Amino acid sequence: MTETAYHSSRELQERITPTEVLELFREGNQRFQKGDRFPRDYAALVKATSGGQTPLAAVLGCIDSRVPVEMVFDLGIGDVFSIRVAGNISGSKSLGSIEYAVAVAGVKLLLVLGHTRCGAVTSSVKLLGDKKDVTEATGCKHLHKIVDEVAPCIDESEFETFKAMDPETQNAFVDEVAKRNVLRAISEILRQSDVIQQAVDAGNLMVAGGMYDVETGDVTFLTD
Repeated sequence: MTETAYHSSRELQERITPTEVLELFREGNQRFQKGDRFPRDYAALVKATSGGQTPLAAVLGCIDSRVPVEMVFDLGIGDVFSIRVAGNISGSKSLGSIEYAVAVAGVKLLLVLGHTRCGAVTSSVKLLGDKKDVTEATGCKHLHKIVDEVAPCIDESEFETFKAMDPETQNAFVDEVAKRNVLRAISEILRQSDVIQQAVDAGNLMVAGGMYDVETGDVTFLTD
């Protein structure tokens, strides 16, 4: 196998620790920011991974087009399960995918990845603050499921304060809510899934949060 066709393997997945996988993500993001991404022969990777997959991590991220997980962390084909939903919320289908990644595929890291200037979080804050019916306001009859997940991340008293903020401060507040949303998603995943909590307790899995900055490309990891 050539270096440009390197990909995760069963031997690597069994040997590597959750902490080491997180470090691979840190290093990959640093390369991404520097424009020094690892050279890959994707045609060779397709062939090499055609017989199966042994990903090292699962990432629950937002659908935002500016945050392509494999690029942001300089990963290749077969390295990661990428689960994407608006607002990186932990709904039942997302949770089922994560459980499969952990219990069946054996990933060592679960990363919940939010990002700055998140449209889903921004819309949720504004709709909740204006007390608007989500379907009537947007015409989207299922969008309330996203808004309902973001709602617990905001105190009722903060809505009036938000309206009085200047645009820059509002953006900073939305970014803070997006971070809270990441931490809440982690809490809900661990609360709702015994198999994921058991993997963490056994030391086989690390669950971490991250915030991607759409202006710099930097990921801040939330590992506590």
